[in-house]
Amino acid sequence: MIEIKPHFSEEDIEDSINWVKRDAKIKDKDGNIIFQQEGVEFPDFWSDRAVKIVTDKYFRGILGTPERETSLRQVVSRVVNTITAWGLADGYFDENTSKVFSNELKYLLYYQYAAFNSPVYFNVGIDEHPQVSACFIQGVEDSMESIMELAYNEAFVFKGGSGTGSNLSNLRGKEENLSGGGKASGPLSFMKGYDAFAGVIKSGGKTRRAAKMTILDVDHLDIFDFVKSKMREEEKIVALVKEGYSPRFEDEDSAPNIVAFQNENHSVRAFDKFMELVEADGDWLLYPRTDKAIKPVKVKARELFNDICLSAHACGDPGFIFDGVLNRYHTCPNSGRIKATNPCGEYTDIDDSACNLASMNLKRFIVYTPEGFYFDVDSYIKAIFLVSLAQEIMVSRASYPTSKIEVNAKAHRQLGLGYCNLGATLMYCGLPYDSDEGRALAAAISSLSTASVYWMSTNVASVKGSFAKFEINKDDMRRVLSTHRNNIETKVQTNIHSVQEIIDTAFELWNSVLTSFDEHGMRNSKATVLAPTGTISFMMDADTTGVEPELFLIKNKTMVGGGVVRLTNETIGQALVNLGYNESDRKKTMKYLDENESLDSCPCLSEEHLAIFDASYTSKTGGRRISTEGHVKMLGAIQPHISGGISKTVNLPREATVQDVYDTFMLSYKLGVKAVTIFREDSKSSQPLTAKEKEEEKTEKIERKYGKKPLPDECKSFRQKFKIENHKIYLHGGFYNDGTLGEIFIRTSKEGSFMIGMLDTIAVLTSTCLQYGVPLKILVTKFSHVAFDPSGYTGRSDIPHAKSIVDLIFRYLNRYVSREEEQEDKVEIEEIEEIQYEDEKSSENPPCSNCGHIMVRRGTCYFCDECFSSSGCS
Repeated sequence: MIEIKPHFSEEDIEDSINWVKRDAKIKDKDGNIIFQQEGVEFPDFWSDRAVKIVTDKYFRGILGTPERETSLRQVVSRVVNTITAWGLADGYFDENTSKVFSNELKYLLYYQYAAFNSPVYFNVGIDEHPQVSACFIQGVEDSMESIMELAYNEAFVFKGGSGTGSNLSNLRGKEENLSGGGKASGPLSFMKGYDAFAGVIKSGGKTRRAAKMTILDVDHLDIFDFVKSKMREEEKIVALVKEGYSPRFEDEDSAPNIVAFQNENHSVRAFDKFMELVEADGDWLLYPRTDKAIKPVKVKARELFNDICLSAHACGDPGFIFDGVLNRYHTCPNSGRIKATNPCGEYTDIDDSACNLASMNLKRFIVYTPEGFYFDVDSYIKAIFLVSLAQEIMVSRASYPTSKIEVNAKAHRQLGLGYCNLGATLMYCGLPYDSDEGRALAAAISSLSTASVYWMSTNVASVKGSFAKFEINKDDMRRVLSTHRNNIETKVQTNIHSVQEIIDTAFELWNSVLTSFDEHGMRNSKATVLAPTGTISFMMDADTTGVEPELFLIKNKTMVGGGVVRLTNETIGQALVNLGYNESDRKKTMKYLDENESLDSCPCLSEEHLAIFDASYTSKTGGRRISTEGHVKMLGAIQPHISGGISKTVNLPREATVQDVYDTFMLSYKLGVKAVTIFREDSKSSQPLTAKEKEEEKTEKIERKYGKKPLPDECKSFRQKFKIENHKIYLHGGFYNDGTLGEIFIRTSKEGSFMIGMLDTIAVLTSTCLQYGVPLKILVTKFSHVAFDPSGYTGRSDIPHAKSIVDLIFRYLNRYVSREEEQEDKVEIEEIEEIQYEDEKSSENPPCSNCGHIMVRRGTCYFCDECFSSSGCS
């Protein structure tokens, strides 16, 4: 039996917490309440955001019924008590130890030291055999039965709110012959079908947006079509939007919903030999899958690599998974080669396998003293033992979407423990994200994490035995574990004493793992991954997600009903305290940050401390940011110490070139990163064109004089007739002498005071804006694509379909914007304000299917900061 002694709490943990009742309320982008539950019970130190997340996402039972959960105690007890009962029944520990295990695990969850992935909270204690995994990889063979089976299986994974990845390289290319005659369809044709299924399921109910990864080997005959496929679809979106289709994901008939591949990520599986030939500018062969009559096609490796970089520069896809490093760290090569990842890239394993995730909140384990920070390694090891043991117990009791996945999951028992809040932790410790010391701390914690999970696993193996496929993979697994042990000794150097203590502890623990491995074996084939942790990181009140740094030092949050609230990362103030700044200087620094959204030239901040507060993106005024190379170096520092992959998108500025993308991919490969995705700001074509057409700046200065500029008594005008459904609309406009628009009138043949009054009001407001200097371009931007009835086809070639009368009118008025812009350089005017366009990064991202707010990128997945929905695996 496993022995567990109290470490975090000697008493009943629930009695030590001050419980309070609050109301949880979430609104959509229009201010409508989409979720509300009053009187929910939580610890007094949990934030309102964390309360909303758990109440909305994890409380079980129908809202408004007695069965509905009303307290965090019920959620945590439901999960922990169920896992504890399984552990007791399945012989992991005895009755006394089960009580310690339960109390200790509850402590970690209540005090936000750790969290399981979402399916655990959804299903454990509800279903007899709950689905607990969020990550899946599925294989496919070159047969119609297998191709259709994959579509069927993916549907059930998406329905459950999880993600899946597949490598389609077994499918023959489009030029290969079929045994019964004719040509094969090729992978891309089936990809369109898979993508369509994902899109349909995404739009149903309240499930999360479908998360899907499609991968093709770099030696497949159709690889050139694959790497360009998403870029070509983005070009179609541009063309459709110019023809009048909406660019917004949320509109049913919008351009992004018409074209293909909008519900999946793409990656290329690259071999070491290919990467070597790219640098040498050598020849590369593309091979048929089944048709021996077709000879391999010779291409230039660098030409293919350049095409990948060109497409990634244009739209963010494809990324890379690197076969060599993936399989050098593969603990079970005799069970099959690693050929794919899950959608976010953190889970890398054999086909038809699954992984249940959990994450530790790193900042909870940092202790700051007058001598500096130290990491509580003892508590961290013990916390990971408890959490990963709970993950292990769930493997046998869980359900899986297919029989193949169930067989492999139980035969290999893959675990995916990781961490979040790395960016805030480094800032809190006074270490820049892009620094050798910052990378050393991250690497040391990563190694300690993996060693701690394997320490649990080999202890469990002494009681329960090794995983079923252990013997055929034993030698390879020991080689990988030894490599992990050697990596912490040879790849991580530091001058910080507290970091060196983590390194020394990790090395000693790895030695203990290897000794126990030789004696008892291992219970789990994989131990760690680093997931995006969107939902669960905020459940733990983390300031940053996964391995990401802070995105911005200041975030502007638009409030329902108007107004903007400025949100500052709380870790900034804590870091200033730890760095020794007095109260006066801290207040001046925070005031400067609030006024400038940057600390670049803050007079109270020492220049040597500036890098500590670098974020992923610059402020609206420009300035410092973490370099692209800095992001990649962090990946390279962490990767040798993690069993699986790392979910992180490497962000490039909008001015980055294709050569920059080339260099980023090549550096990732050379640093041993297993999988990498890049995203260049402002690169998605599906954002509103008004934002896309800006040349260089995020903001546009609107310059005009005070006061009204009346139209002359006699002016040039136009009259335009429209038809939408059964409504006839007549638009009249008058121009200033310089040719710019100054007023409009709108009339309709349809009876009804509401319609007439509404259109008249819109015309008066528009005319007033124009005469007081508001540019027509701004009005067109704001009112184009506004959707409400009546809507439909117009019979016009320039605007074939309108979402509303207002949409039709302002898209028509767009033709007069050019006249206005011609006058801008001719008139002497006074600058009075700046108007910020919609944030490009937001407009590139999809809307939340639950509340409608634009989601934000977390790794390669998306997260909603308003209602906390996620497209990822957390």
